[in-house]
Amino acid sequence: MTILSATARRRWTCCPHLVEWQKRTGYITRLACEATLNIAKRPEILKLMREAMFVTVFCGIETPRSRRAEGDATRTHNIDGPDL
Repeated sequence: MTILSATARRRWTCCPHLVEWQKRTGYITRLACEATLNIAKRPEILKLMREAMFVTVFCGIETPRSRRAEGDATRTHNIDGPDL
């Protein structure tokens, strides 16, 4: 589920509605989202997400070091598998 153009506060106001919908439909849908690590500071949101059956939260972590951001040619662990 992606909610575009929403402030952080408004973005999470849908969680109680998702919880109710999941209960009515028998939890037929598993949910996933993208969030910052700051979500760990909001236990009330994490509780609602569990109740709404969010099973995956992607937290991208970026490095401030430009050398790492550009990539390190000596590291190949990310290219061992087939291209998707």
